[in-house]
Amino acid sequence: MKITFIGYTIKRGGAGKAALRMYNALDKSGVEREFITIENNSLYSAKDNKYIEKYIHLIGWITSYLICKFQKTKNITKHSLNIFGSSFIKRQVSEASLLHIHWINNESLRIKDFYLLSNKSVITLHDEWFYCGAEHLALDDETFKRVIEGYSFVNKNVKGIDINRFIWNIKKQNYKLLSGVIFTVPSSWMKDRAQQSNLLKNRDIRIVPNPIDTSIFKKQKDLDYPYYGILKNNFIITFGAVKGSISNIKGFDLLISAIEKISIYLDDISMLKIITFGGKVKKKSTIFGIDVIEVGHISSESELAEIYSLSSITVVPSRVESFGQVAAESLSCETPVVGFDHSGLKDIIIHKKNGFLATPFEPDSLAEGILWFYNMSKTKLCHIGECGRSHIELNFSNKIVSEKMISIYNEIEGNL
Repeated sequence: MKITFIGYTIKRGGAGKAALRMYNALDKSGVEREFITIENNSLYSAKDNKYIEKYIHLIGWITSYLICKFQKTKNITKHSLNIFGSSFIKRQVSEASLLHIHWINNESLRIKDFYLLSNKSVITLHDEWFYCGAEHLALDDETFKRVIEGYSFVNKNVKGIDINRFIWNIKKQNYKLLSGVIFTVPSSWMKDRAQQSNLLKNRDIRIVPNPIDTSIFKKQKDLDYPYYGILKNNFIITFGAVKGSISNIKGFDLLISAIEKISIYLDDISMLKIITFGGKVKKKSTIFGIDVIEVGHISSESELAEIYSLSSITVVPSRVESFGQVAAESLSCETPVVGFDHSGLKDIIIHKKNGFLATPFEPDSLAEGILWFYNMSKTKLCHIGECGRSHIELNFSNKIVSEKMISIYNEIEGNL
């Protein structure tokens, strides 16, 4: 059995990182595999995306991006058309005997070629694009109503050309030719949403979470203080996202509102520190008198584990999470998590057992969760951290997730 992983990239973005971690989780399984991307990486595949193919693909991608401008929408998430595609990716899909499809937007594979995935593919959804129109997330009830009912003139919720409906109709027509595939989603929330959708409601959808390498993401106990200028007795609140604090979906504005309330509530905020990671810039600043250390992009997972380990809590105030990678990494390092009782975080955070689930999307409730830990004894905080580690080991470790995935591969191979 040889598995061909297909995705746009493994170099950046949450989906690329999750796909590569799934690939690496299979290291000890003995499964032969390769990972083919638009952005070639010779470490994972010897197959070459020729210059002319890259150039033609780039033209298609830019054209797709410009077409999206004819639609005016309040939905701030990414939109993708997949109407041009890459001839390189199409060729690799055609030649492969068993496929694991990851994030294939940015014109990686056009919708009209999805039939080539039939009877030999696992398709992992890293966001909601596969069952939406052009948008990658249905961020509001009005959009999700279209996801359930189907995209029509009657329920149009955009101005200008309804590109979402145009792409949804292309999917509706071409999904009829897509058969014998298994969809995997990283959370129970996403499975429920996919099963309600008009496009995927009758499909085989399984929950396979993103894997966490617990041999890397573990408590680092011998850190040298001061670390990033932080003292050992500081109460450290950590926030992380791929685009740092600028991402509205990741809810940094909600965290700021919660911090404001905490700064008013506490008489002494001198022991509070905030760390943020994932942005482009390294700098120091203050929020309501509390020191903020922005450490920028962290490429090393070991360094990331160190940041979680020195943190008292990690706050994940996202408006939506397909999974909750930062939350799972933090718990694996025995650092409790505060997040909203919503979307993928509900599978990861167990309320007042390994973290705190705040009322969506209320800064008051988020502040309550932060203060619950702030006022907690060190002994209890450590116990909750240990419970978090145990939850990750039992449900999200490489061993657990790879076993689930291999079982699905064997099922598909048996049906070839």
